[in-house]
Order: sequence, then structure tokens, then C-alpha cells
Amino acid sequence: MADTLITNEPAEARAFCADHHEVVYKALRGGPLTEAGVPVALYTGPVDADEITDQVAHTAHLFQVAVPKAYEVRLTIVGARQFGLRIDATNPAGRLDWRAGHDQLRYSVVEIPARVSKGVSEMMRHFELTYAAADFIVTPAGE
Repeated sequence: MADTLITNEPAEARAFCADHHEVVYKALRGGPLTEAGVPVALYTGPVDADEITDQVAHTAHLFQVAVPKAYEVRLTIVGARQFGLRIDATNPAGRLDWRAGHDQLRYSVVEIPARVSKGVSEMMRHFELTYAAADFIVTPAGE
């Protein structure tokens, strides 16, 4: 798992970014941004220490070391069944966050490794969930 920081302390966020080579920002939920009254999605994006403002203090933010990506997997769990979908982005915005390039994605069914499937099943039982959707990055090395 990549080094991750969840904070609303601007100094902590700046220090985390300064201590790591490539950091991305991930919104924990939709942001306050709107265009003509319509909410705008906050996609995962690169961030440097000098880009972090004191606005971070208003709510928790997630900062994470960037993970090299071959493709992503959306795993949908319904009861005891798991459905894996490989997502290949073909544009730069989609390569960083597939949600940013819906019109340029390729989808295919993918088998979930037994270790991942078992871990997800255990999490579902622990939290007494019957439905979940989990997103994974698969690295160029296949991890």
C-alpha cells in the first residue's frame, strides 16, 4: 500500500508532499465546486507542497504517493459474488483517474486473484456488508 496521509492540517500536507517524490490528491467526497449550479467532480490529480493552501484546514483531505498504473479494476461485490471489471484508460486524464475520461475507456472482465477475493470477502463479513464497490490499481509488475 502506498504511503497515505489524511489530514486537515496544511503544514502536515505540505510536509508529506515535500517528503515524497510524486503525490496525488484524492477527494474523500465531492467538493463544493459548481459550474452554473451543477456540482463538479474532483478527480485525482498530482499535487506539490507549494500548491497546498490554508483551505486544507476546512475539511479532511487525502494525499497519497502515486502508484504506477497499468490499469484499474472495479470490483463489485453483491452478497457472496464478486464481479471484476478491468478499466483501461486511453487518454491522459483517464490514466490518472478513470472517471475523468469516460468516453475513452475500454472495459473487459477480469479474474480477481484469490488473495484479493479472500480479503474482500473477509472485509464484507467483518462489516456485515451485502454490497460494495472497490477500486484497485494494478501496477505494470502485475501487483
